[in-house]
Amino acid sequence: MSDELKVQNPSLIGIITNPSQQFDRIYEKPLIGFAMVITMVFYAVGYLLEVTDETTSIIGSIIGVIIGVILRVFILSAVFMFFTTFAPKSTVTLKQLGSMNTYISFILAINVLVSGIAIFMIGGNPTVLFTNMETIINLIFTIWIIVLTALGLERVAGFSKKLAWFAAILVILVTFFDQVVALFLILVLYSLLKFGLLLAKQKDN
Repeated sequence: MSDELKVQNPSLIGIITNPSQQFDRIYEKPLIGFAMVITMVFYAVGYLLEVTDETTSIIGSIIGVIIGVILRVFILSAVFMFFTTFAPKSTVTLKQLGSMNTYISFILAINVLVSGIAIFMIGGNPTVLFTNMETIINLIFTIWIIVLTALGLERVAGFSKKLAWFAAILVILVTFFDQVVALFLILVLYSLLKFGLLLAKQKDN
């Protein structure tokens, strides 16, 4: 195979400058490892800059970040796999969704890093000095992530535009809730859906 025909690796910088191209690459070559590590590093640095409690364990915080990022990617991928039920032409795999969500999570990591740097530079009590600015920053990044998620679901998962936007808005907003509770609800809904589809097939037979 010539070099021209080889699919290039998706790029973290590209997810900012040219997301459509990166989602096409993710569809062809879903990668997770490197993007996951960089996302964790950005997230950990940002979180540690935000921490004002000197008694907070750095190692514990880093472990929490690692678990949190992995959980986020896994949960979102499971949820979007559930939505493929409403997109019968979709052939997306869990690995492709995992790669897509990892690269989109890099944007969230930038959000945390930017907030952390701002809090560190301002100093003092972040809940008093930074509340309004942090709200604006989080809102901008949330909208950005929703837009990227909708685009990714179209490009990677083959969702219709309406389904992609519905799933993106619903799921990203739900992630503000406790992730463990969300995972439990997702698994329950997925099991119920599978059971319903099985009963429907039995009736058809």
